[in-house]
Amino acid sequence: MQKKKPVKISTKRLVLRPLKIEDAPRVAYLANNYQIYRNTLNLPYPYRKEDAEMWILRQMTKFDNNETISLGISYRLTNELVGVIGLYLCPYHENGEIGYWIGKDYRNKGFATEAVLALIDYAFGQLNYYRVYGKCFASNPASAKVLEKVGMTFEGELKGHIKKEDIFEDVLCYGIINPNYY
Repeated sequence: MQKKKPVKISTKRLVLRPLKIEDAPRVAYLANNYQIYRNTLNLPYPYRKEDAEMWILRQMTKFDNNETISLGISYRLTNELVGVIGLYLCPYHENGEIGYWIGKDYRNKGFATEAVLALIDYAFGQLNYYRVYGKCFASNPASAKVLEKVGMTFEGELKGHIKKEDIFEDVLCYGIINPNYY
């Protein structure tokens, strides 16, 4: 079986690149934040270096198996990792679910919006996907704002869909269709 070519995407300010095991300490530092834990589905808290190492290794395997593309979001000027973005792949249905988080010191700078736009462009242009969608907790308006800013349409709300810390969270669903799909 031929090894897949890594995905690397450059934008004006960012480089979205494959994560390496050497990124684990930085991923752990950024992800070890209660707000990130609170607004994500599966991240543990506290988040340790060992958690990051296991997660990065799993993502490498999932990429090789055509299940997901997980990329570090690096600020181009400093090469500093500021967050993570992923696309959960569904080639059969030609769609993917996007997910992301940004370290607390790097929020409100447009990095999430820029990274999400770049990954949507990749999904439509390189994968020729028909649709990309994203979900967020209703209690996370910043994430909903990112999904709206990249052109996704609000598609509905799943009431009490996720239980997080003994609270049933409503989930907002957004999606966008590839305008150039043939």
